[in-house]
Amino acid sequence: MTADAFLAGEWATATGDEDGKPVLYRVRIGRPEGLDPEEYPHQITVLWTYEPGPDGLPASDVLARMDEFERLLGDVLQPQLAAVMVAVVTGTGVREWMWYARDPEKCADLVKAAVGDVEEF
Repeated sequence: MTADAFLAGEWATATGDEDGKPVLYRVRIGRPEGLDPEEYPHQITVLWTYEPGPDGLPASDVLARMDEFERLLGDVLQPQLAAVMVAVVTGTGVREWMWYARDPEKCADLVKAAVGDVEEF
């Protein structure tokens, strides 16, 4: 399998509700072509807590940093075929990224190396 297979794919979005506040869901539809689920047995969840606005969602500047962080994770994990992102949930003060990984320790090392010099992460 190539890194392009990890980056390709369709995503769906949905909106839910928790205590009258929106919760946004973005989920991968199907798995990347050629991905063997048995090779990615570990679920990794990355959480980013934020001060929710009146609607429960992050402020635009926080959202921009979250998007930058997500790109950084993807750039580090997916080309090396270390992990594949399957869902992102945002609402009620938390953004949660869900990944399936081959080796959680290797993923942690890759992420630490990538964000180690970026102060806000």
